[in-house]
Amino acid sequence: MSDSTLLHRRALMSAEPLALDKCVELGYFTKTRITDNTLGDWVIRYTLVKPFPYSLSSISDYYDKCVDSSKWEQVKDDGGLIPCQVCNPSSSSTYLTKSQQYEIVDYCNSGDLKVPLGHLYFGAMNQCGDKSITLNLSPFPKSNWVLSYQQGNDAFAGSKFKEININVKDGGRISVLQNMFRRCTANKISFSGNVSPTDASGAFEFNSGFTTATSHPNTIDWSSCNNIGYTWEWCNNLQEIPSFYTVTDEASRINTPQNCIGYYSPICWADQTFSICRQLRKIGPVLNLLFVTPNSTGLPANMFNDSLQISDIRLKNLSNGNWNFSQNEWRGIPNMDLASIKYCIENLAEQASSHLMRKTVSINNHYSDSVISSSNDFTVKTPSNVTNSNDVLKTKYIKYIIPSGLTVRIYFFQYDGQNEWNPINKERLDTLPNATEEATWTNDIYSSYPYIVLVLSKTDGTVLTASDIQGYQDAGFSLTIGLANSADTVTEYSALKDFHHTITFSTVQRDAIFNKENISNEIIETANKKGWTIMVGTEELVPETV
Repeated sequence: MSDSTLLHRRALMSAEPLALDKCVELGYFTKTRITDNTLGDWVIRYTLVKPFPYSLSSISDYYDKCVDSSKWEQVKDDGGLIPCQVCNPSSSSTYLTKSQQYEIVDYCNSGDLKVPLGHLYFGAMNQCGDKSITLNLSPFPKSNWVLSYQQGNDAFAGSKFKEININVKDGGRISVLQNMFRRCTANKISFSGNVSPTDASGAFEFNSGFTTATSHPNTIDWSSCNNIGYTWEWCNNLQEIPSFYTVTDEASRINTPQNCIGYYSPICWADQTFSICRQLRKIGPVLNLLFVTPNSTGLPANMFNDSLQISDIRLKNLSNGNWNFSQNEWRGIPNMDLASIKYCIENLAEQASSHLMRKTVSINNHYSDSVISSSNDFTVKTPSNVTNSNDVLKTKYIKYIIPSGLTVRIYFFQYDGQNEWNPINKERLDTLPNATEEATWTNDIYSSYPYIVLVLSKTDGTVLTASDIQGYQDAGFSLTIGLANSADTVTEYSALKDFHHTITFSTVQRDAIFNKENISNEIIETANKKGWTIMVGTEELVPETV
């Protein structure tokens, strides 16, 4: 018998019950002081570092200090809070025995957990394949900020459970699902309460337990989620991603905000989202892809790699490049059905809509003036490869061609923050003169006012549309900005994207697509006016002339 085991048994036989700090002395746990921004405090964290030969309940203060935050204010240690992970998240191996893992599951199933989700780690729970776990998450009492539970990053990554059920109670919210169930083997995962993530990247990646739509949670509010990179990668047994539970028909499917991924904040990253989903046929939620850019393959990087069985899918607001859904080696959606193709064409974005803004740029001075109103105009967005806050450009010059009928106004600012506009320069703006050949405008007050906002307007004061911009672009309109870095060297960027692109579908539905009873002349003409050329294989889909 080892010395540590003897010491442990003697401790158990002593008058004082065995406590976590004694377990630290015996070498079973480490004790670390860390800063925790979620809790707004620093904490003491206990981590299991070797096999513990007895039940966790034999540690008198284990649950108080590890998982019951209602006790944390009473069990402060050295002035700090004492949350501890339920099991060891730092290693792929676990020091918990099967009976200890069962003990944790039983404890979680027995009542409410008053602990932020970000402090629950079940990744090392690898011997519970026959057990279902239910988390009843009650708001943590520390502060209102924590009521949101903010994140569930990696909480169940690598775990083995039969089922996972998470109930978010009493005003709580799960807002991040990043890697939450990555490499999890659960056959079913369900949520109740407010689960409305902004980031779901890698959430279900490599989940082999999912099969039918009933395996996958259907209560996730997708409306504010803009990051779905890797979310379902290698869910190779999953046949259907279910729609939001209130969806009952096609109309509610496409009109329910909770069923649209990126409804309020369009998806900005979708790399490898459905990669190697070989059984996947239907994706119930609508995908708002306004801010996603396809690469040279015609798709975001491996978004639909080796997932060739997908047929029922709703894609909207495609923009930012040429899209190609025909099969290219193992990429594409060659089996997209007619309803999916028609919805996609009907809901293509106007090419300008992802790059130009219909909004008021508010620059507050001492009088809280709003100096730029673009209700009839477009404000140029900062190029995607240039980082600036508030869509304010730092530039020394602009090279341009502006045809007759279009006006470009330049507003000057000292800084890129919206509260830094200098009121003494309130009336200072330039208007780029019309030029049918390339001309150059130089910012002659660059040293004091290096930042600008570009507003595009129709000279006659009527509403400027995206179709108008496409027409002006066809007539030669261009804007190139000389962007200065911190060293005042200048790199040139196009301030306008090409607003004409191609979308290509496979030939599987060729006859149905060319049937004007299915996709009418009006649908095709509308897409063309938005800047799109529609291809079916190598054939262009064009309206019939009368």
